[in-house]
Amino acid sequence: MSRLARVCAVPLRPLRVAGRLVGAARHHGAPLPRVATHAFRQTRRGWRLGELAMLGLLDPDRGPDAAPWAVRAAEIERLQEALNPPEHVPVCEDKRRFADFCARAGLPTPRRLAVLERDAEPAATVLEWSRILAEEGARRDIVVKPVDGHRGVGVRVLGRSHGALADHRGRPLDPVALARRLAADPWPAYVVEERLRPHPALRRLTGHDYLNTLRIVTLAEAGEPARIVGRLWRIGTGGEPIDSFRAGATGNLSVEIGEDGRAGTPWALARSGFGLEPVRVHPVTGEALEGYRVPDWDLACATALRAAEALRELPSVGWDVALTDRGPVLIEGNAWWAWLCDPQGQGEPPVVTAHRRAVARAAAP
Repeated sequence: MSRLARVCAVPLRPLRVAGRLVGAARHHGAPLPRVATHAFRQTRRGWRLGELAMLGLLDPDRGPDAAPWAVRAAEIERLQEALNPPEHVPVCEDKRRFADFCARAGLPTPRRLAVLERDAEPAATVLEWSRILAEEGARRDIVVKPVDGHRGVGVRVLGRSHGALADHRGRPLDPVALARRLAADPWPAYVVEERLRPHPALRRLTGHDYLNTLRIVTLAEAGEPARIVGRLWRIGTGGEPIDSFRAGATGNLSVEIGEDGRAGTPWALARSGFGLEPVRVHPVTGEALEGYRVPDWDLACATALRAAEALRELPSVGWDVALTDRGPVLIEGNAWWAWLCDPQGQGEPPVVTAHRRAVARAAAP
């Protein structure tokens, strides 16, 4: 086997891990063996290499033990699993069922236009999907989402150009070619929804026409009214038509919101890929973000609490609430929600502490 063939035969994951460790050693100015040993110990404790890099915790002199604000994603997932019965999770995790739940509860959601279900014959699937996309795309701007997608992966925001289907930048799309691409992806089905527009104040703040959503985490414990225990705001920078943070890969920002609806310090992934950096003004418009009061804040919180009371079968839910020109709208409910820990936090995030206490109470005799 040639040297090139041997290199190409190496699995991608070990190469990616090695590259991340080398990059961390350079960034933190630490010897590679020390960084690798530190990373190995932390992953044995349940940390994921990607989250260690994102939070700046691959520095062997500043690991998780020196960062009380940092909580493992796996620990948050453990708390969610302890509270949320698995038989009720599909109400949130399947976007078809979530839309039906919201309709029954009278909760505001984007208008569902169609569901793209697979036919037994691939050619028939493409034919039917292309017909629906062409017809709906000619009438209005639409959003196409995988029914069980997460973090904005696979979401397509589509517009119109001269009365025909186009991408979010106005470039014409062939409905058949798009249907083929959708059918080639692994998602079992898609929902087609009416595209919503952001609140005018957020359009001015961000300089773009894509939605910015709140992640409002609620707890609904037995015998107690639902309450809000966590508030994040994802701020899009316009590079993507979605506001997902996705470990910083999208270039978007994330910030905790106080009970008064005002933003704390927004964070973005550092350009190096190691650690979070504060972003106090919007990178496109230069508008101040820190201290900004979210529009329709009280109504957004009320919407999340209404949803939590209507879905008490799932005690812990992260609601994605879009701030639109029509008022707050529920985009998703998440039984498995992610949380970006604030590097300025003085200790464990309150949302995690609240969940630990809820789990302890639920387990008490």
